[in-house]
Amino acid sequence: MNLTGYNGLHRFAAVVQLPQWNVLKVSGRHRERWLQGMITQDIKSLPDKGRRYGCIVNVKGRVFCDFYIYNSVADDAYFMVMQSERIDPTIEHLGNFIISERVTLENMSKEFNILTIQGPEAASLLNDPQHDFSEFSITHSLGECRALVMRHSRVGNDGFDILIPVDREASVYGQESSDSFDSAIDWQEYQLAEQGAEKTDEAILNVVRVEAAIPAYDSEMAQGVFPQEACLTDALHWTKGCYVGQEVVARLEHRGHTNRELRQITIDTDTAVSADAKLFAPDNLNKVVGWIYSNVWSPSGETVLALAMIRRAHFESGTRLICIDGERQCDAVVTDRSIRGHKKTAA
Repeated sequence: MNLTGYNGLHRFAAVVQLPQWNVLKVSGRHRERWLQGMITQDIKSLPDKGRRYGCIVNVKGRVFCDFYIYNSVADDAYFMVMQSERIDPTIEHLGNFIISERVTLENMSKEFNILTIQGPEAASLLNDPQHDFSEFSITHSLGECRALVMRHSRVGNDGFDILIPVDREASVYGQESSDSFDSAIDWQEYQLAEQGAEKTDEAILNVVRVEAAIPAYDSEMAQGVFPQEACLTDALHWTKGCYVGQEVVARLEHRGHTNRELRQITIDTDTAVSADAKLFAPDNLNKVVGWIYSNVWSPSGETVLALAMIRRAHFESGTRLICIDGERQCDAVVTDRSIRGHKKTAA
């Protein structure tokens, strides 16, 4: 493991290119009214350059995708930042609900690259006195290149995603050193590294994500979970009105509890377990009470940490479980760290 990048994420800042993430653009004169009925979050009150976390659920109330949505009045559009593999399925899904509304859905993967800087000193390394980085999001000028800078804590500390247009070559920055770079995103990564950010990759980012107990769609939601099971509390708005799947989500909330929820656990082993490992109560190894979704070796904890979906009777902090991975049997314990669920960083 690259401990330099790992330590950067925890102690200072690290920069990561995110080829697995991109943007779904929603435009058209009816975009606000139409999209308000499609997603779990309220966007009628979303100001220009503001952003919120939300998700789309299917008619059965299960998470179809999650995203950060950014309101850009200058572009007459909403930008939904999500995992790239969910963009086309989301366009197909949402397209079924466009009847006569003037709405356009676009996959912007050929238009943007995404660079993220994460860590407690992320804001200071962006080093732009003209902008207040306590804002939800801002439009930022990189030389002649207009980029979107969005506050997005991916690993529990401060963090920002930088959406950089693909068609801008590094030479737009007017820097002599830019000649050695193929693209603007490479140049910007280099500039942040020169200011002290460690360069790392998505694998290290994922380790710190699991340590921070932040769920990701492809790992913790693709199995067909309800938002409340993944603890996505800040993705849900309860007074915005109806949206597709809202009745099921509301019914679950009014019931007062879920039958299972995502939890972080420690597993007493030196190596990560397989994706199909399961959890059992110590007194009954015949009944599965939990499923491992993500697991990583944590250098700081010197143990394997996992995010697991666990049945209600067994998900309280301190509960002891048994993890069975093929022929391997390991002790496991539910930690006291709450699932962050992309908690808000501003009011």
